[in-house]
Amino acid sequence: MKFKENELRIIFYSTFLIIIIETIFFLISPQLFTLIGFLPLLIIGFVVKLRILFLNLVLSNFLLVFANFVTGILSSQSIINISFMLVFVFFSSLILLFFVFLKLSQEKQVSFGSSLSNYNLVCNLLLLSFIFFFFSRLDLSEIQLRIIDSINTIFNDSNLNRNTQMEGLVKNVVSILPSINFLIILISLSLNCLISQIIIKKLNLPEEYQLNIHDSIVPKSFLSFFTLCFLSLVILPPSIHMYVNNVLILSSFCFLTDGLIFVTNYLKKFEINKYIKFIFIFLLFIFLGYVLFLLIFFLGYYRSCKKIFLK
Repeated sequence: MKFKENELRIIFYSTFLIIIIETIFFLISPQLFTLIGFLPLLIIGFVVKLRILFLNLVLSNFLLVFANFVTGILSSQSIINISFMLVFVFFSSLILLFFVFLKLSQEKQVSFGSSLSNYNLVCNLLLLSFIFFFFSRLDLSEIQLRIIDSINTIFNDSNLNRNTQMEGLVKNVVSILPSINFLIILISLSLNCLISQIIIKKLNLPEEYQLNIHDSIVPKSFLSFFTLCFLSLVILPPSIHMYVNNVLILSSFCFLTDGLIFVTNYLKKFEINKYIKFIFIFLLFIFLGYVLFLLIFFLGYYRSCKKIFLK
């Protein structure tokens, strides 16, 4: 893989820019890092070629590991947090996958909905691997007991029968935590993607890849996959339900995305200031919360069914 002199310069500066900005985000607040940690990677990913981004991510991860190793030898405590490194490796992998599918969608002229569905399927494979090799082997009983004790403390309730019901509910909730966290990460990735597009346009940076989200309807193959997973809960043994439930939750991201794009496009018909629209949507999420997420999901699911079965 040969690089021109200007490309090597871009790789050098962008790599150190990634390391510095990501480290600053984490040092300010780990929560801030999880919210906007994708932003520098996305901005660079949209304006450079895929092979340059790949080398950026490889070098960034290598330099962080090397810095952690050297500082660990020179002092009793490393300056680079291990959790930060692991999250950064995970974020880098998701970003690289995102631009691989974006590049393929442009070359093969695949719709955004199809590309997003394929990306989601790969994320599901990562999720299932994590659950099978790590999460399912953990002893979650202590976590469940702590949650139950916290709930009982809040509501001052020690009823045995209700505790038994609560134990079953908490067990089910804990079993789907991997997919809930992964879903939140993908939502954060989406928001960072929109912010990165605004920053790129404001700075007048040349874009290597275009994000065309107009055709966001989920394809028939993914709709069938999601529906079959849901129906399979009736016949599959309970031991498999944890895997299927996690897949369903993470797969709902595609329908959430389609529903949200439809809502935002619909609001464009009204001649209202864009900041007022943003505040309106933000307040809806604050007051309705999960109810609004469910409504947007059902809207996206309905749109996919309507396009396929009611043509």
